[in-house]
Parts: sequence; C-alpha cells; structure tokens
Amino acid sequence: MKWLNGYGFGLRYRIEGLAFDIKWENQVDRLKASGANPDNNNAAFEQELYFKLTTYGVGIESFFSDKFSIHASLDFNKVRYRTELTGVPDRFELASNWAMGSTFSIGYNFVGGGLMHVSLRPYMHISWTNHDLTDLDTALNPNTSRPLDPQEEFLNYGLKIIFYNGQW
Repeated sequence: MKWLNGYGFGLRYRIEGLAFDIKWENQVDRLKASGANPDNNNAAFEQELYFKLTTYGVGIESFFSDKFSIHASLDFNKVRYRTELTGVPDRFELASNWAMGSTFSIGYNFVGGGLMHVSLRPYMHISWTNHDLTDLDTALNPNTSRPLDPQEEFLNYGLKIIFYNGQW
C-alpha cells in the first residue's frame, strides 16, 4: 500500500497554549489483481484487496503562536484486510489485528474570522507494536512456505488537512 486516503473526526479542548483532543481516523486503499490461476487450469480470476487502518487516539497540542503548533498522540490502530474474488458475491476478511503507536505533527494554522479554521499538518505515525500478517500471507499464498513471523509496523507519513469548528 503506497497511498492512503482517509477522514477523521475528533474533539478538542484548548486552554491557552495547550489543547487536548480525542480522535477517530479511517485510512483506506485497495489493490486490484487479475490473471490466470495455475491451481484451477489457468482459469481467469480477478481479486480486489481492501486495506483499512482505523485509529483511535488521545493527543496534546502545544501552540507557539496562533499560527504554529506541535502535536503528539497515543494511538490504538486496527488494521483490516478484506478481499473480493471472482464468483464470490461478498467481501470477506483475510486478516485483522490491533497495534499501538504515536503520531507526531507540526501544524500551520489558518485562523479564520468566524467559527471555521483550517490547519495543515505534516505528520509521521510510528508503530510501537507490529501487526501480525500471518493470516494475510496464508490467504494470499496458500501453496508456498511461510517466512518467519511476517510482521509490519506501518510507518506512515503524509499531510493532514484539519477543519476546526468553534472558537480558536
């Protein structure tokens, strides 16, 4: 997965130069594959793999001014892989598990004159615990030997655009 799109919701309470928040974020991506299945007389197949990273977190933000801030959060992440196959009417789950991590960001804040404000935040998410991908590997490669303990930490970085509603 190279590119994740997502959305999130949260609540924030600011006291002078500090703000505390809780958040829920959802990031998704999908991959498509097609080809011939050697296990089924080279019959044509199509498969879509759906990836979802759901984050629940609590954070703290420190303001240098109304324009600049730094933010850190403690996150609980759920990774889920689902798939859709040729001839199977519904998506079904291949793997799902939880891990912990933290997100760090720097905010450039556009403070509006009313009740709507925008913040641009370059961020980096670092995992503290890895996601076990054994079930996913088994589902995608049923006839091959397994690597030792497939794990993924999901180092994640990008840009968040945050819309604030309320007093700054």
